[in-house]
Order: sequence, then C-alpha cells, then structure tokens
Amino acid sequence: MSDALHEYDLFTYPRRPGARDHSTSREAATKMMSRAATLRETALRLLRAYPGGLTVHEAAELAGVTVPAIQPRFSELVAMGKIKRSAERRRNESGMSAAVWVISERPQYYDHGDYEGTDLEAIDYGS
Repeated sequence: MSDALHEYDLFTYPRRPGARDHSTSREAATKMMSRAATLRETALRLLRAYPGGLTVHEAAELAGVTVPAIQPRFSELVAMGKIKRSAERRRNESGMSAAVWVISERPQYYDHGDYEGTDLEAIDYGS
C-alpha cells in the first residue's frame, strides 16, 4: 500500500469528511469530523420529514446551516447509499435548477474501493 493511500485511509470517506492531500483540507476535515455525523443525521431526519424530498439549499435553510456545511454531508450520504437523487429538480434562490434528494428505498453502503487519485469534489451530485 502506498504512503499516500495509507494517509488517506485515516479519513475513511464517506463515514468521515474527506480531504485532499493539502494541509488546509486535512485541517478542515479534522475539525468537521465531530459535526459531520450530526449534520448527516440532521439531513436524514429532514428527508424523512419531507417525503417529497429536498434540495441541499432547502435542507440548509431548514437546518439553519450553510450550504457549504451540509452539501458534503449529502455527498457522503449518497456514497453510503442512504439517499439518492430523485428525477425532480427545483429552482434554488439563485434561480439555478437543483437536484431534489430523497431517502433510498434500499439503503446500502457502496464501497468505492481505492480513492487514491480520485477527485471526490469533482463528482456531479446534481445540486
């Protein structure tokens, strides 16, 4: 196992916030670890309460947090197989079309394997 992959394993995405191989990214991921689980649970509770689904912006407003705080939690929940993008889209406050997220009927964890060299932030989750 390469040193870079071993280093990345310390963050075990998606159960913990991911980080690129930059000290600032790692610092941010470390600081977010304790809050990330709470925000994931908040997102799940909101999606259960709104069976028609929510956009990330709607969830952020309902939770009283910023979009940058909760967006990665949606990405983590997708990677865990707990939520999925619905076919619906809604306009967010900037007028852009945003994905509507719903609870997965059959939650399962998707093991994406080796993350080395994967730009997780570049994955299009439609929000």
